[in-house]
Amino acid sequence: MTVQLVCASHSPLAGFPAAETDRVLAADAAMAARAAAIQEFDPELVVQFGPDHYGGRHMDCMPCFCIGRSATALDDVGGTPGRLDVPAGLAADLLGFVREEGIDAAWSHEMEVDHGFSQGLQRLCGGVATYPVIPVFIDCIAPPFVPFRRSRLLGEAVGRWVAQRDERILVIGTGGLTHNPDIFFPPVDVAPEETRPYLIHGTRQEELPRDEWLKKSDEAHRAIAPFLADAGITDESLHIHEDWDREFLQLLAGGDLEAVDAWQPNDIMQRLGIGTLEVHMWIAACAAASAAGCPPPVIDHYAPTKELGIGFGVLHASSEES
Repeated sequence: MTVQLVCASHSPLAGFPAAETDRVLAADAAMAARAAAIQEFDPELVVQFGPDHYGGRHMDCMPCFCIGRSATALDDVGGTPGRLDVPAGLAADLLGFVREEGIDAAWSHEMEVDHGFSQGLQRLCGGVATYPVIPVFIDCIAPPFVPFRRSRLLGEAVGRWVAQRDERILVIGTGGLTHNPDIFFPPVDVAPEETRPYLIHGTRQEELPRDEWLKKSDEAHRAIAPFLADAGITDESLHIHEDWDREFLQLLAGGDLEAVDAWQPNDIMQRLGIGTLEVHMWIAACAAASAAGCPPPVIDHYAPTKELGIGFGVLHASSEES
């Protein structure tokens, strides 16, 4: 068994930044370097921790964690549509294992995922079905939020399962770092009346069909891209907090994951933006890799990249380097 870890930011604007600045090109280069390393590693299985942006999950019943038995990626902004290659038997085995470990993950026989999963698979693995992948969803879109400790414990349980396997396994966590896309993906309690039925009921309502929601989201992101690239727009105004991002990355690189247990999700959201809660994916993925025998990760890249609306980071680890 050998394990590799990659954590990376994603952004709906990654495919159409209004300006290809040095920061955008550096982010692209960091992702390309990780993609090349993954291709050389040639994983036999991918375990991916990812969020959702009201694409496949809605607030009528929002689980903290969910493992997919099968999954389809939506054609959303920043995403790549298609059928994921989910090994159903292995997904079921993972679910049973983490439940035995005390983690009450939900189970989806037909998971729908958005760019929170598909962008990472496309950019790092070359496609949503290049390798067999088990999708592990973590909720971070609307309160009440999942405690960070629970995501760490989920990751550790997944890592203990990975450690029992014989395959080459890639663990991915995608999302974050600091950003605040609440104008696009608002918490349901403060969402406009016209969008709230969709946020709660998804496709089980007629007021706002999902195709219309996805279209409006795509149009809104494309409209705001030139604004983000404007030289007069500051990182702080976009809730990109470089100091916090760098401290978080150093925490992960130091291996002290239990430090996140005391963090309060509501405080993180209010100070740093709701999108920052996607660091749940990094915490879970790093915890999984550590439990599977990887050393603390190496930071490959970080820069506040307002053209993409996010503090963009990439890190990796490998059990072969321990």
